[in-house]
Amino acid sequence: MRRLAASLIGVFVLLLAGCAGVPGAVTPRPDATPVEAFGCGVPDPGTPAGAVPAAFAPVAAYLCDPYAMQDDAQGTWSGSRLTRYEGDLGPLLAALAEPDEPAFGGACPAIGFAGPLLWLGDAGGRFVHAAYPATGCGMPRTDAVFAALDALTVVDEHFEPAQLVDSAAARRDGCPTTASPLVRLGHSAGAVPDLPDGEQITLCRYEADLPASDAPDAAVSSPVFAGSTALDARAVAALRDAAGALAAPAACSNAASRYVVLVPRAAADGATVIVELDGCRRLIDRAHRAYVAPAALLALLGG
Repeated sequence: MRRLAASLIGVFVLLLAGCAGVPGAVTPRPDATPVEAFGCGVPDPGTPAGAVPAAFAPVAAYLCDPYAMQDDAQGTWSGSRLTRYEGDLGPLLAALAEPDEPAFGGACPAIGFAGPLLWLGDAGGRFVHAAYPATGCGMPRTDAVFAALDALTVVDEHFEPAQLVDSAAARRDGCPTTASPLVRLGHSAGAVPDLPDGEQITLCRYEADLPASDAPDAAVSSPVFAGSTALDARAVAALRDAAGALAAPAACSNAASRYVVLVPRAAADGATVIVELDGCRRLIDRAHRAYVAPAALLALLGG
């Protein structure tokens, strides 16, 4: 099952964790608690995984991949995919009932598991979050489980898009998928901004939704590509003249909702200039230094 195997993401670090438990011990998995509903849009469902209770009679299996990707006419989306399987669930239940391996007596690698979540549903509309059998270091053993899922019939599959990670329209116009302001702190106020060279520049426009409240955890949405304009040599010269001498910005935390990104069509390094049309109204040059965007420049860019 290539797609499922590709969904298993291990995050490796160089340090070693401690032992997985008492060497040689096998701790029985506690039973999962049946729930009336479950969600697939977040990696942590909030319901602990466990063994399938003996009294629970599943009629379907649901595999939730919270890190799925899917292409459509707009480009590539990240999101979640929920797949429903039906058929003879006996082999799947047998694979899930396999005991965990005895705890490993040595040091275990610090590896994180971020893979698909498995749920089972019964005829009464209840669900349990099934745990995979584990290795001696606590990592899931999924081969037999995925092989059993492969033998079942897929009766439904739903992808829920979350974010457009690769815009086909932006790529076609030679623009980044999104505007990603990255500012280097501490540069000299008198530094000369690194602006695009050349006679042809693509002006890429982006829009974002401002937070609905001023709460500390409120966030601006990721800027979405909203179109582009090809600038000729005269327009490029006018932009450079309007930029003029730039000053370093004062402290500002106002979120921007409209951006333009200036992309030199002949540039090989992919460096761009970002201008915030509202919010703090900064110009961020190709060296990631921020300046106050002059009013004349903002007017030319539609700000």
